[in-house]
Amino acid sequence: MPILNYVAIDAEGHRQKGSLSAVSEQDLETRLMAMNLSLISSREQKLGKRSGRRGVRRKDLINLCFHLEQLIRAGVPLLEGLEDIQQTTDNRALKIIITSIIADLQGGKLFSEALADYPEVFDKVFITLVQAGETTGGLADIFAELTRSIKWRDELIAKTKQLLTYPAIVSLVMLGSISFMFGYLVPQLVDFLINMGQTLPLQTRALIAISDFFVAWWWALFGFPPLLIIVVLVIAKRNPHLRYRIDQFKISVWVIGPILYKIMLARMSNTLSMMYAAGIPFIESIRMNREISNNLVMEAALDEVADSISRGTQITTAFSQAGMFSPLVIRMLKIGETTGALDQSLKNVSYFYDREVDDDVGRLQAMIEPALIVIMGVMLGFVIVSVLGPVYDMLGKLDI
Repeated sequence: MPILNYVAIDAEGHRQKGSLSAVSEQDLETRLMAMNLSLISSREQKLGKRSGRRGVRRKDLINLCFHLEQLIRAGVPLLEGLEDIQQTTDNRALKIIITSIIADLQGGKLFSEALADYPEVFDKVFITLVQAGETTGGLADIFAELTRSIKWRDELIAKTKQLLTYPAIVSLVMLGSISFMFGYLVPQLVDFLINMGQTLPLQTRALIAISDFFVAWWWALFGFPPLLIIVVLVIAKRNPHLRYRIDQFKISVWVIGPILYKIMLARMSNTLSMMYAAGIPFIESIRMNREISNNLVMEAALDEVADSISRGTQITTAFSQAGMFSPLVIRMLKIGETTGALDQSLKNVSYFYDREVDDDVGRLQAMIEPALIVIMGVMLGFVIVSVLGPVYDMLGKLDI
């Protein structure tokens, strides 16, 4: 639904400016009349590049949920609470969205229905949980759980970025060092080595060959890998089979893959626990989790689990047969089924893997630094031996 900027006047003749979500100018005029305002002019609002997720950050969602929880617990009506947040938030995109939601509520929509108009900001899990809170009258508890969950997810995403960013930075440093050595340092020494007029040893000839290759083909060495990645990603968008293989590779690649797998299981367990505790049917929770997993391997596994459970298979058996989930997940699901505390068992899985990810990321960083030192040491040693070997041979002949 488009956002319309408007200029209107109130009953006392004062000009009012604002933004509302409306299908047309006529719809906007109707909404303003309900607010005791008369429309003067309007134009469509373009949020541009800062719309949606780029305009409303997870931090803003955390603040929104926290404030709504506190206001509802204090007995403030939802509409008044939203008006308070709309007046105090400093995020322009969120202010526009809340203004439109307020107008929708005043027009008779449910809160969950108003949120559904902004799927780029509020995902299906968010909307479904709010809908469950509206049904049960427990919106405050829902917003408390959403605050915890979004904050936890934000920390999890930060860990993922940390996991991927640190090796990338280290790789760039190493690549820069290699480029300097073989693109500048070694070529400066080549003329000196050749002018010595003696037979060069094998390692020196290998060093010169590597340097010549790097100088001649540096553009291909630097340009081909990024180009290949871009081409593969573009093809993967249109080819589900290739994307499935890429997603499978992500969670199986050495060192990083197992950590990404644990992050994925932690997020799945956390979301399932939250939705099940809110009273949402388990099969529906699984299918909704599938939509936000962002991994075709996980999507296929959750599809299989949902189908098995719908055919009457026990939850533990269905997850076990999918072959995607760790023994810890299966064991905790079995405990949850037995005790009737499935939500708590899933929360324990999330907590366990969250701790595991913290430890794994720390170990990975501790491994990368000495590995980089060893690699750089070997490379420098190879260059030094290749360059100084012929020099020492020449000096030895001069002593004779």
